[in-house]
Amino acid sequence: MLTDSTAIGTWYLTDIYLNLVDQTRTTGSALYKDKYVKQDGRWRIAETTYTRVYEQIEKLAEPPVLTSHHLASVPPPKA
Repeated sequence: MLTDSTAIGTWYLTDIYLNLVDQTRTTGSALYKDKYVKQDGRWRIAETTYTRVYEQIEKLAEPPVLTSHHLASVPPPKA
């Protein structure tokens, strides 16, 4: 906390993205830096920034064996 009504936070993100069409896996990480303000007794995000630390893309030798695939059950957005 910087003051009673302002604060900052840094969040580290690690992510994995499987592209089942191209048979690739992207692995990476990033840093989120947030600034918060307290308004009416509640903390709110006033600003957020995102910096990609690294990203690695590799071709999959074989299709992954998925035991769960939530996005496959979500209908695509309507145009």
